[in-house]
Amino acid sequence: MPPPQQDSHTTRLFAFTLAEVLITLGIIGVVAAITIPALIQNYKKHVTINQLKASYSILSQAVNSAKQEHGDISNWDFELSNTDFADKYILPYLKISKTISGLNDKFYWRMNTLGTKNIFTSWAWDGGQGNNVTKNPIYILSNGSAITISHFFDLQMRVTIDINARKAPNMMGIDGFVFYFDKKSNQLRPVGFGYDRSTMLNENNGYSCTRRDSPDYYQGSWCAALIMLDGWQISKDYPW
Repeated sequence: MPPPQQDSHTTRLFAFTLAEVLITLGIIGVVAAITIPALIQNYKKHVTINQLKASYSILSQAVNSAKQEHGDISNWDFELSNTDFADKYILPYLKISKTISGLNDKFYWRMNTLGTKNIFTSWAWDGGQGNNVTKNPIYILSNGSAITISHFFDLQMRVTIDINARKAPNMMGIDGFVFYFDKKSNQLRPVGFGYDRSTMLNENNGYSCTRRDSPDYYQGSWCAALIMLDGWQISKDYPW
C-alpha cells in the first residue's frame, strides 16, 4: 500500500523575516554598546594595576638593596641634589634602559593633574624658567615605565612613575603615581599612605584622588595610596 499523501496545505517553512532579523541585530548592537565599553574599561584597569605593581616591586627591591649598603632610609642624605640622591641610593640597583636629560624632551613628557590640564611640576622639572629650571632626568626602567626622583617637602624625596612612559593619557591616578621614601616605616610608600579612604577622596584637599576642577598641581597624588588601601584594586568610587 503506498504511503499516505502529505497535505501540502499543512506544510510550513519557518524563516526569519527581514524585520525580525533587523530587530535581533538591533538588540545585539544595544547589548554590545553597553557591555563592550565596560569590558574595555575593566581590561585597562587590570593592566594598570599589573603595571603599577610591577613598577612598585622593582623600586621596592632597589630600596631594599640600597638599605643593605647605606643603612636605613632615615640615615640617607636627603640634602643631596635630585640627581646625586638618585645616583647614590637608587640608580645603582635598577636596570635603566635609557636616561632622558634634554630639556626639550622633558617638556614633551608632561604629567597632567587628575581632572585638570595643569602640569604636574615634579614629573620632569621643578618649575622655573630658562636657566632656573630644576633638571630632573627621566629614567626608563626595564619594564618600560618611566620615573623621576625629586625633592618633596620637609627634606623628603619622591618618585613619580609613569607606568606606560610617553603613552597617553599622562595623568595622575590613571598612568601616573607618586611614591616617597618614608623614613618612619623605612619603606617606599605611596604619597598619602596612612590616611583613610574618606580623606584620600576628599575633594577639598589638593592631593586627593578626585577629578574636581582644581588648580592644584598635586591633584591625584594620593591615588596610588588609595589603590593599595583597597587591596590593589580600582574600586567603583575610584575617579577613573
